[in-house]
Amino acid sequence: AICHSLKKLEGSVEQLSGQTTDSGGGGTLNSLRDEVAALNIVKPDYLVANYTLHSQQILLKGPTEDVFGDGGLGKRNVMQLLHSAYDLQQCFEF
Repeated sequence: AICHSLKKLEGSVEQLSGQTTDSGGGGTLNSLRDEVAALNIVKPDYLVANYTLHSQQILLKGPTEDVFGDGGLGKRNVMQLLHSAYDLQQCFEF
């Protein structure tokens, strides 16, 4: 899949400089790097970064739900209002 995506870039990117990934339960940090390196499409100084933004979102989830209430189908609260406004905006953007 990675090689296919690089072909779509029509030669503007020949080698990858690094990756960010959520290590989750799959342990994809170094195993993905090893597989991509075997394809000879990485630079010598290839970097691997653990994606931590998801953890920060989970940290804010509790206090946000305490203040605004939790969203969900059929609920009427601030979270659903924000979600509905976002969906409406997406309908009118190109």
